[in-house]
Amino acid sequence: MDQEFLIPGRLVEDDRLETPASEDIAEALSVPPGAAVLTRARRFVVDDRIVMTATSHLPLDVVAAVPAVAYTGPGLGGIYVRMAVHLRRVIQ
Repeated sequence: MDQEFLIPGRLVEDDRLETPASEDIAEALSVPPGAAVLTRARRFVVDDRIVMTATSHLPLDVVAAVPAVAYTGPGLGGIYVRMAVHLRRVIQ
């Protein structure tokens, strides 16, 4: 576990590491099978009980272009907002 931090009402455990893309993940991300991707695995806990898990896989070129997507707690709106802000800057 990389880091723990509080979000109102729930504790979030957030692990981030590079992993090889499975065939399904590679196809979804348009990368070759086995290509390194950033995998973020999160567990949301309330009263010492896991109530939700979430795993994201990000191509490393996206992480290089928008480094904030790799941060623990990237801010309000999470990685989706970080990518949208980056895209808006590129378009402008």
